[in-house]
Amino acid sequence: MPRGKEILIPLPRKGITCKIPYNDVPPDSIFYAENMFFDVSDGSFKTRKGTYPITKLPSISGSYLYDDEFYLVANTDKKIYSYNLNQNSSVGITPSEITSFGKAKYFLYFQTNLYIVMCDGKNKLIRWKKGDTTATVIENSPVFVDAIVQTSRIIGIDDTKIRLRWSSVYDMNTYPETAYIAIPEAEELIAICPLKHNVSALYSKQGIYLVYSQPGTDASAFRVEKVTDKIPDIMNRFCVVSVQGVNFYLGRDRKLYMFDGGRVVEITFLRSLLDVSVLHGSPFIKYNPTSDWIYIVWSVPFENKSKAVVYDFRNNICAGYLIYPYVINDWIFTFAITKLVWKDANMLWSDANFTWEDTAFRNNFLLTSNKIYTETGLKKDDVYDIIVELILPPLVSSGDVMVENIELFVKNNNPVSVYLGRVDNLVENVAFSYLKDVDLATNPILNLLTDRYARTVFIKCKTKGNFEYYGGRAFVYERPVMQREMA
Repeated sequence: MPRGKEILIPLPRKGITCKIPYNDVPPDSIFYAENMFFDVSDGSFKTRKGTYPITKLPSISGSYLYDDEFYLVANTDKKIYSYNLNQNSSVGITPSEITSFGKAKYFLYFQTNLYIVMCDGKNKLIRWKKGDTTATVIENSPVFVDAIVQTSRIIGIDDTKIRLRWSSVYDMNTYPETAYIAIPEAEELIAICPLKHNVSALYSKQGIYLVYSQPGTDASAFRVEKVTDKIPDIMNRFCVVSVQGVNFYLGRDRKLYMFDGGRVVEITFLRSLLDVSVLHGSPFIKYNPTSDWIYIVWSVPFENKSKAVVYDFRNNICAGYLIYPYVINDWIFTFAITKLVWKDANMLWSDANFTWEDTAFRNNFLLTSNKIYTETGLKKDDVYDIIVELILPPLVSSGDVMVENIELFVKNNNPVSVYLGRVDNLVENVAFSYLKDVDLATNPILNLLTDRYARTVFIKCKTKGNFEYYGGRAFVYERPVMQREMA
């Protein structure tokens, strides 16, 4: 008699799905993956990179990286710091008249020199250039809730939250009294973000507006046009990002949306991964241009951890669901090799030696409440092992299935705990039971020794450290629906 039916589990080409009807899961996707990312280059899922603390500072929030210097705001310490990554040293550059800060956003503005300008929603704009020993308050500026640069003017939402105000052209120090537009019907303006071709998107409680640059005087430098009626509110001013001529924003309904200047489209397959903790976790969105990944990051403060959902913009898939054992306040992506020398006398892994080649990918920086982290090839966060969980697409047939064995195409360095989930009702949750620990590096074929049929069978793998999944094959026995009903 035949041993059963062979089912080839193809390479995972469609990213992660989660909590959708099981019969809607594509066979070349993953039902669930935690702390793994999808590598488009070879069609595999891999453990995300570990993180490594490179310095410790007083309580810090917003950050900006320019060349080899970090600029940081310490809200509780009431200071702006300039931190030199090459020298591993920091100095305060706080204006003397500032007594406290809000959470900061930054942009560059050229006026005789290239200035870094900080907007924290609480103070007037603050500026400095690289090498300055102190920052300077722009005395004539409004207090901006959010601000950007558009056609050589600083333009932003002032603290009335119903007015859009701007500077004179090529002049960050002058804000004419006539240079504003009031939009009371918006109820509250929340964020402004560049879109394309000297046009930005203005997000409010009552919809989205487009802000057009136009020739004319200071009073007529911009025109505002409403393009959508009331839509899901944007979560906050840090939850929108400009990506190649469109915006992505996170709504208060815990959904990611794309806005192209005329329409709002939900990225539907991310919905189930953005759990209710997003609402209270100070979420923000970042874009990594080197991978075309959009990161939606939020904290779970009572559990002292952060979560990140990774959306692959270019391939329109969920590329990862990542969990970190600390609260992430900000994330910086750089374009090129930073060529940094890692010399921290307080390194927790004193025996870790990094070469110049290592710095090629060590260019993503994570900011927590009191440390700056960088990504590393070591499969640890600080001193904690990265725990990986992978649930394969369901094994189904026209009737019922019973799994005889499964072969996984993987690379790994640690034993893998294998769990089995059987589902008869396709709308119920999957309940997994522990099966065995196996060393897939030496024995990739698992004899599962299952003893009952089910309409749908799931395989879950859980391990730590390095783990790469490329696909697999399963051998199953089938029985027709009529035989199931007779049994």
